[in-house]
Formats: sequence, C-alpha cells, structure tokens
Amino acid sequence: MKEQDVKKLFGKVQPPNFNLPKTAAQLRRELLNSPHFNRNAASPIAQPFQLRYIVGLLAVLAVLVIMIVINLTPHQISAKELIKDIGAVYDRTAILGKVHHLHVILNVLNQRPFEEEKWVYEEGEKIRALQRDVETGEILGHSIFHGDEAYAMENSQFKIKYKIKKSEGMISSKKNNPNVAGTNFNIIIAPVKNKRTSDGQRIMQAYIMTDVFDYNAFQRQSPIDVVNNLLKNPDVDYLGSDFNESLGKNLDVLEKRSRATSFSLKLEFSEKHLPQVGWFCEQLRTSEISLFMESPIFKFLQQQNISSDVDMKSVEVIEIIKVFTDSKKIHQVSLTIRADGKETYRAEKTFLTDEYIDYSETIFDPEKYNLALRLNMNEDKPNTKSK
Repeated sequence: MKEQDVKKLFGKVQPPNFNLPKTAAQLRRELLNSPHFNRNAASPIAQPFQLRYIVGLLAVLAVLVIMIVINLTPHQISAKELIKDIGAVYDRTAILGKVHHLHVILNVLNQRPFEEEKWVYEEGEKIRALQRDVETGEILGHSIFHGDEAYAMENSQFKIKYKIKKSEGMISSKKNNPNVAGTNFNIIIAPVKNKRTSDGQRIMQAYIMTDVFDYNAFQRQSPIDVVNNLLKNPDVDYLGSDFNESLGKNLDVLEKRSRATSFSLKLEFSEKHLPQVGWFCEQLRTSEISLFMESPIFKFLQQQNISSDVDMKSVEVIEIIKVFTDSKKIHQVSLTIRADGKETYRAEKTFLTDEYIDYSETIFDPEKYNLALRLNMNEDKPNTKSK
C-alpha cells in the first residue's frame, strides 16, 4: 500500500464502539479527552513522508526562482564583445561578382534631408548614385560612372565625388589619430591687394584650416566603414539596448567620444617666402596640431620672420552607433560636434538597405535613365586607388 493511502486510512480510524464496564468507560473517556491523545496527529508512518515532501517541494521552488532570476536579468555585453560580433558579420558580407546596393537617409543640421541609393560593382569600376527628396520623392541627382566615363542628369543638384577603396567589403585594423592635421587639411594662398614689401615683393596671405572631423567621409561612409572606425578606436562604450517602436526591434547602442583640436592659422609673408611656406604646409600635414606652438615648424616660421595668427580650440566629437540586436547589422550612425559647450554640427545617417545583388547591365545603363555624358568627367570620376 502506498504511503499516501496509509495516511488517509489512519486519518479515518475511529475508536471501537462496544459496551464497556462503567469503570472502563470512564477511563476511556478520560483518555480520549487527555492532551496526550490527538486524533489529528500524524502517524509515525506519515511523518517521514511529509518531511521528504517538504524538502522536495523546497528544492523545486529554489530551482524555479533561480530560473526566473536568470531570465529576468539581461546579459550585459561589453562594447568590445559587440564590436567583435558586428565585425564578424561584415567581414563576410562582400561577395565577388555581386553589386553592392546601399540605400540611406541623411539628415544634417540646417540642411534639407535627402535619401540616396548607390550601386557599386567591381570595387568602383561601375557606380550609380541616385538622390531623392525625402518628403516629395523628387529626384535631386542621378549619376553613373563607367571607368573613365561619367554620366549625369541635367540640372543635377548634387556634385558627386566618390572615393571607392580597393578594400571595400573588408575589415581594416589600421588606426588613425584624429588630431593629425593631414586628416582634413585645407589651405588657401592669395596675394594681398595693393600691398608690397620695400623691395617690391608682393605680400601673400595663407589661410590654413583643419577640421576635427571629415564631414564628407561621414556622409559617404558605408556600414563597413563604420565597423572599421569602431575597430580603430578603443574608446567605445556600450550604452545598452533600446526598443524602436517604428521598427518593432531592439537596437544595441554604442557611443564613441573623443576630444580634438580645431586649428586655424593665418600667415602673412613676402612672395619670396613661398617655397618656405610650401615646405611648412607639407610638414604641418603630418604634425600633431595640439602641440603646434611647441613644434619645430612653428619655430621655423619665427626664424623666417613670417607673421602668424593661430587659433586653436578644443572640441568634443560624439558618435552614436545603433545596431540591430538580432542580426548585428548597423541601422544608424549619428555625429555631434560641440565646442565651448554649444552644438556646432549634427548629422544622422540611417541605413535602409545594405545588400549584395546579382549584376545586371540595366543597373548601370545611362541611356535607360536619360543621363548625358559629362565633359568634365575627370573632375568628378571616382577614385579607385587604395589609400
């Protein structure tokens, strides 16, 4: 018989009902009313069963509590771990013989937002780019490049310049220094009107400027470029996961903050010093601009009696990268630049489509899209040389 049945049986047991002598009946009555007799007390057989039942129940409850806590506690991944997963996805994305199709929306502070579709084949041997107004769908620009030939629509509002790297589709491990002047180096040299030296030499002025961020590179970057920039910069933080209601998906958020030096320099010199200024500019391209005032090239200016007016400002560059939690593919990147506590630039790029499709001649057919051959094609043709 099972222990459970034994327990029930003992609970139903009643004292025998038969006639006893008066003295025995009185003794029986006193015994039943005695505090030492408890009709509901568990039998010696049921007690071990109850103990095992309670212990087993507690063990099951403990396991359930542990499982609930594990499921409710989110896995805190690190930025390094997430970047590694993203890199693994894009390292095997590029497919030889396929056309890379990229569709993005670009929104820049104080500018008209637009969407762009781009098709790239054979590392830039053939490129097609189409720009539309986000709200109206109006075509703002349309260009096709066939090697050295460039075609474009009439009255295009876009002047397209593409720099397609031979390593497109591959992950790079090289690192950049954001404070090196050569990253975004601009120089303008012009004579000063109606001003000459005592010996008749023209007075020249040179305006040298460096940006803390390559804005054009940000606008034309692909998801693989974003991954490469993440791999180059170790100072990336994981901000957590964010649910996007419009997409119905979770997004992991990465943040990259850096400080850089905004640099501008005005030189004034006689025409005979043009070679020295040219040498100075070449040296400046590879210099750490934050250390310019202590550098040998600044002392060179003083030795040549070339007057200079330097303006250096520290700025903060903030980049936000949002990645789909499930696929580890990049959804959006944003850039904010702050100087003196104020926002001076903000841009946001959303990747709508990033895929590789089969090659078709019609994708790059200028006649199909009524695009005319450009006469100044050498100015805007894509650069397919690797950096």
